[in-house]
Amino acid sequence: MEIINNSIRDRAVELCTSLDIAQYSFIVQNSLTPLNLELCQSYNVSDGQQNNNYPSFSFSKEFISTEEKCRKVLTKSRSVLYSLHLDLPRNRERSLKVNSEHMELSRDWKIPTVAKIHIRDDFYDEIMYSLMHEACKGKNNNLKVLKWFIKFGPLERSLFYQLPCSIINYFLDSMHPELNDCEYVIECLRKIDVIKWLINGGSSKPGRFTNLLYQIHRNGRNVKCSCCIDEVIDFCISLSSVQITEAVLKLKSAPSFCEKLFYFYVEEIFHERSTFLSGKISTAMSFRRRTLLHQMFWIYIRKSENPSEASKFLRLIWDSVPDSLLSKREIQVAFEEGFSSEEITDVCTLYSRAVGDVHPYVIPRTLKHYSRTAIRRRLSLNGHWLPEGIKEFALPEKLPSYLKLEEIA
Repeated sequence: MEIINNSIRDRAVELCTSLDIAQYSFIVQNSLTPLNLELCQSYNVSDGQQNNNYPSFSFSKEFISTEEKCRKVLTKSRSVLYSLHLDLPRNRERSLKVNSEHMELSRDWKIPTVAKIHIRDDFYDEIMYSLMHEACKGKNNNLKVLKWFIKFGPLERSLFYQLPCSIINYFLDSMHPELNDCEYVIECLRKIDVIKWLINGGSSKPGRFTNLLYQIHRNGRNVKCSCCIDEVIDFCISLSSVQITEAVLKLKSAPSFCEKLFYFYVEEIFHERSTFLSGKISTAMSFRRRTLLHQMFWIYIRKSENPSEASKFLRLIWDSVPDSLLSKREIQVAFEEGFSSEEITDVCTLYSRAVGDVHPYVIPRTLKHYSRTAIRRRLSLNGHWLPEGIKEFALPEKLPSYLKLEEIA
């Protein structure tokens, strides 16, 4: 085993607490601090966050004002080298203020030479998130505070892209249907990463995501915001959530089935069944129909998580599209490799439960269903929020529910 390295390595020291940053401000902020560091009762500084994993580098509370003092505090192991006259020559040491961008640096605390001292990348972002959280928590009407944050010029857009879900929720909870502030809503849509929020489960509160979509309907349809509407909608469909899909189908008449959604299903199915060959599905089928086939099998694979929700999700999708129902033959031919005959039978059963029946061959949908999809599509193209547009028709009982894709007993 190699004991002595062939090359001399340098160390980078990351500062993670307020105490350390104040103590080493001579290096990292090019300034002298007037703070009395002895006022800190503990060398673990939490900054209002759970940062106890980032202790201060020394018990010393004194201010460090020279590079030599930095090295003595941070590399105590060098005292052994000093006593043995084995320390590196002085001209080997680089100034801690010199740009070390192209150097190979390690965080190994045993390395005796320090070449860089820097503040943890997200340190100030975490402080800003703490301020936002403290300003908003426990307040019913925090809209004024949220408007100030979202419009505050010095805050970079990247800071908003990394917002924790707990803070994004404050912004989205402010977007109730009565809110009528186009500038505020558009700024939120430009800066907040809605897709990341959905991935992390921020939409769990009933009505929160619906209210966001309603504000997109009122203010964001013609705006180039950070969340492209079609992209968000197809991403929502990929989550296979009944609650999210119901909300999406109030904004738009049906999914777009973009290319990204198709390959999402292909990759997910292949990940679960490596023997599955997507190429076996006939290229004579339209791209849209192949996407619907893959979607159904992906829902089947996931149905063990919640069989009832899987069936409801498929019903919503197929009630919203004008496409002919999948036939038993299409299903069998498409997935004969990668799935057993028993599994294909189970798929047909799940699909039948969702749409009503599975026929041996493709048959067209009913005239009543075509009328529903045509009305919904026309309302959507004309910029209506679908529940409001349907209400304006003043239709007889049950027909509004049918147009809204509600389950009718």
